[in-house]
Amino acid sequence: MKKLLLVSLCCLAISACQDTRFVFGNAPVSKPSYSATMHYVFWGKKTTINPVAVCGSAENVAMIEEKEKTEQSWLRWLTGCIYQPVTVSVYCKRPVKTEYKAPQPK
Repeated sequence: MKKLLLVSLCCLAISACQDTRFVFGNAPVSKPSYSATMHYVFWGKKTTINPVAVCGSAENVAMIEEKEKTEQSWLRWLTGCIYQPVTVSVYCKRPVKTEYKAPQPK
């Protein structure tokens, strides 16, 4: 039992949070125009974000970023990858005047 615990702790210590970025063009971006937590259950997304609706047009989308924070990584690890929350941010090239509301999961 002690070996299993030691191996589990070692695996946890070397596991990394995941980051994914999709960059469109080379426009500098400073802060996200929209940021929300998305929930993956059994490796499938339960919510979606429409970056075109966030930025107003496809040409205005600068970057989409998906990050797993440390506490989100712990939650994923504790549930055996059944549940995985990640933070998704959408960056626009130009400021957006309207507030984006993500659709609620059905």
